Amino acid sequence: MEDLINELLEELKIELEVVEESDIQILSIKLKNAIREIKLARGYDTSFGEDFILNDIQKYVSNIKDLTMYDYVHIGMEGENNHDENGIGRTWRNRKSCFDGIVKFCNVY
Repeated sequence: MEDLINELLEELKIELEVVEESDIQILSIKLKNAIREIKLARGYDTSFGEDFILNDIQKYVSNIKDLTMYDYVHIGMEGENNHDENGIGRTWRNRKSCFDGIVKFCNVY
């Protein structure tokens, strides 16, 4: 999983133009949180091995990156869904859209 995290972190640093060490640390935290949230959304059973989870979660790299970027760029804007200042208006999409396409595992007993 560490290799995946490092690969995604490098990609995100380039996409977001993050160079300051303190910002990289924050981005890393947001990335790890995004992976945790995607894992929770998938609902992996405790019987699933780490290799299975790694192979499966790689299908959701775009969701992980979307969620990481969403959370990173919203630092300091928590709770806002739009913002108007000096004639410029911004409206953000719903955070839940970062989870589009993720289906929870279902166990049948």
